[in-house]
Amino acid sequence: MEKEHQARHFREEPVPAPKRSGPAHAAGRGRADNASRASDKAAAGKRAVRVSTENTAPRRATRVNVVRDTAADTVTFPGRNKLDADSGTQGAINRIKDKLNDPEISPIERAKGFFRDFSWKRRWPVVAVAAMALVVLVFTIASAASSHVGNVKGLEVTGTTNDSVTLQWERVEHADGYNVYSRKIGDENYAQAGVVMEPNPPTYTVSKLDQASEYSFYVTAFNDKSKSGGHTAVDSVWTRPQKTDITTLSSDTEGVIHVEWLTNPSAAGFCIEYAKADTENAEYQQKWIDDGGISAADIEGVEPYSTYNVRVAPYINTPDKLIGDMSDIKSVQVHMDIREVAYKPLDESIDPSRPMVALTFDDGPLSGDSGERILDTLEQYGAKATFFMIGCNVAEHADNLRRKVELGMELGNHTWNHKNYGEDVTAEDISKASEAIYSVTGQYPTAFRSPGGLTTEAIQRECAAEGMPLYYWTVDTRDWDSLDANEIYNETMNHVEDGAIILMHEIYDTTADALVQIVPSLIQQGYQLVTCHDLMVAKGGITPEPGTQYYSAYR
Repeated sequence: MEKEHQARHFREEPVPAPKRSGPAHAAGRGRADNASRASDKAAAGKRAVRVSTENTAPRRATRVNVVRDTAADTVTFPGRNKLDADSGTQGAINRIKDKLNDPEISPIERAKGFFRDFSWKRRWPVVAVAAMALVVLVFTIASAASSHVGNVKGLEVTGTTNDSVTLQWERVEHADGYNVYSRKIGDENYAQAGVVMEPNPPTYTVSKLDQASEYSFYVTAFNDKSKSGGHTAVDSVWTRPQKTDITTLSSDTEGVIHVEWLTNPSAAGFCIEYAKADTENAEYQQKWIDDGGISAADIEGVEPYSTYNVRVAPYINTPDKLIGDMSDIKSVQVHMDIREVAYKPLDESIDPSRPMVALTFDDGPLSGDSGERILDTLEQYGAKATFFMIGCNVAEHADNLRRKVELGMELGNHTWNHKNYGEDVTAEDISKASEAIYSVTGQYPTAFRSPGGLTTEAIQRECAAEGMPLYYWTVDTRDWDSLDANEIYNETMNHVEDGAIILMHEIYDTTADALVQIVPSLIQQGYQLVTCHDLMVAKGGITPEPGTQYYSAYR
């Protein structure tokens, strides 16, 4: 049927037949029929095929005898021209080949010719097959892309300890998880260190590593369709040396700290860090020990009497000198050579079991009315007191100062001129006053009180160097404020307690007036009136420490 269809499609246009009339026409048609039948019998192995076509112009049927050779599978038109080699399907194919091979025809023109030479009925199977192939190809590419995992990128080290390294990397699209591998430098092969599954963050800490050792790491991504993607290794990552501990921290020499620690056979050396303990946000200074076998060192040049925090860490010789974790901090007070101060022995008449207080007087010496009257009252009742004096007044009132010594009073330092307070007080303000007192009495002061009670580390350090404890107060009589003898008396008697240190001033007449009432009243109530030093020893049960500030016999 297909070839019959092709023969019918490529037949020549029917030619109008001549008019058929009369006996001659009938006779001629008979002869033609006879000749046709004879031809059919002569063609052995051939069969007649009847093809009908329509000519729209005359709108009448035309007979065309077509012979098919079944053995050769060819079609001929007996009585007419042989099928043109350039007609039909084979002709179209030949024309396409010629156009495709013609160098003068552009690829676009070749494509246009291809579709022009084929009718749609012949074209659609090819297009359908091509479309299906394209769909399969796109699906295959998409499936492959969705199953493929890429390389791990951005791998970096975010932290190290003495036995672990923390890694981080960028997420990989389509990955279900990541394999982490590690290798100690010197080992031949990598070993799997762990697995990280999505959606966990792309980070992993490789643990149980050797201290002070060099490692290499890499990470690969994987999913259920693709074993793994590529990777980029991180080489030369060092674990830190193991933490050490301080075993000894002391200071027996002025301005020197001695420190000892546990050794580490893997360390190339040690880093000692130290800073003042009472300084906020103090910056640590460093001392390097470039020998891993050394386990002790001295830190020199630190401030005497100051307290320092000290810590030690081992290090290894990487390009950046990798320091291990610091040891726990330990503290020590730096030694200071203290001036020998002669304290009077404790008065045997003092009974530690009975209540006692220390009367104190600031801002002397004064040879005027108030200064002498205060000494008169104390001498009358056999009372003792401590006097904190200003250095610049000593030379002018030397006689008053000598009388204090004769009466057994305790000499105290109240700076050179009482003009500087707190941070403004210098070591010279203190030492200059001490030298002034010594120049008159031959004795250095054994006590110190800060102007306004404002004490700093620098003040304490200088007092420690000069062998002087510091004394604040328990009761403030406010004699400097009221300037009224009755109020001074009431403030004292209303707040006095066993072991108290009472603050007054030598320079006010109203204080001298109030003392005439205060001393006998305290004695009547059973109080013993002693110096600050004796108060600390007898009632507090301690020997006061130079550079330490006390508020009463108990604190």
